[in-house]
Parts: sequence; C-alpha cells; structure tokens
Amino acid sequence: MNMKRKFLDDVVTAAEVLAEESEQMAARADRMKVAVNSIVGNAKIIYGVVAPLLGFFKPR
Repeated sequence: MNMKRKFLDDVVTAAEVLAEESEQMAARADRMKVAVNSIVGNAKIIYGVVAPLLGFFKPR
C-alpha cells in the first residue's frame, strides 16, 4: 500500500511541475507576442515616416 501511495505522490508532483512549466511557457509566449506587436508597430511608424520622404526625393 505504501508503494502505491509513493507512486501516486510522484505522479501528482510530476503533474504539478508540468502545470507550473506550462504556465511559465504561456507567460513567455505572451511576452513574445507583446514584443512582436511592438516591433511591428514601430516598423509601421518608421515606414509611415520614411516612405513619404523617399517619395519626396524622387527625380522628376
């Protein structure tokens, strides 16, 4: 009986560790999503500023 109890405790501990790691991975994914959105937003702003300037300097 003691062996079963130990096995079940090990299974529960493994499940808790897995759940914790899954939460950490989800948090990392959220941070990466925010970073990518920030980079894309900055690229759009830069393009919005640079594109008209390039159009202004085109030879006529």
